[in-house]
Amino acid sequence: YGFEKPSVIQQRTILPCINRHDVIVQAQSGTGKTTSVLISILQNIETSLNECQALILVPSRKLAQQIEKVIIAFGDFMKIDCHAWIGGKNICNNIHELDSFPHVVVGTPDCVSALIAKKPLKTQFIKTIVLDKADELLISNKVQIKNLLKFFEEDIQVILLSKLMSEDVLDESTHFVNNPIHILEQNEELALDAIIQFYIKLTNKNKAIIRKHSEINDYSGSLSIDIGGRIESDWKEV
Repeated sequence: YGFEKPSVIQQRTILPCINRHDVIVQAQSGTGKTTSVLISILQNIETSLNECQALILVPSRKLAQQIEKVIIAFGDFMKIDCHAWIGGKNICNNIHELDSFPHVVVGTPDCVSALIAKKPLKTQFIKTIVLDKADELLISNKVQIKNLLKFFEEDIQVILLSKLMSEDVLDESTHFVNNPIHILEQNEELALDAIIQFYIKLTNKNKAIIRKHSEINDYSGSLSIDIGGRIESDWKEV
């Protein structure tokens, strides 16, 4: 993943989360807030206990799949299992998959609610709940999340992550957290300053040459080719 040193938000977030405080993190995209929480979750997982110990709620299937991929990559050598339950298929299939007892479950509120209601997901072993994009969740799924939290012990750790939080959302969050540590980054800070973009105008005859060059050289990310107003992208594995 190319991490060399923790970002400012990661320096402020990781230890409070590892120490099991309730935390509210507000920072713009690219600051590493989600990554810092995932690292903290993995640090606190008891790998010898084959039960779900952390639950991450997200507003979309796409985000659930992204987080699942990161946790699997980070936890590979720790033998930590993670699975995303996102709906879109028979709930019975999801229940059957729980026989593997993933240490971390990522899912949308509706799907996780169904899993808990049908009781294959054991809540007594879950120590941490994360609400990623908490502003969206607390606006669109407030009642559902309140009902979900009733299944957990009062001392469960709750972490809220958001890019933006209005005063109303912050007020609403007080119903979910207990004496939280607030970590709020200023939106004026540039988060993606390490990304460099450049482009070269090409003619059609240079298309094959550039494609061949991209196969020889190791590019990170994508190579976009614009020929006659049409843009094509060739994604390469890093």
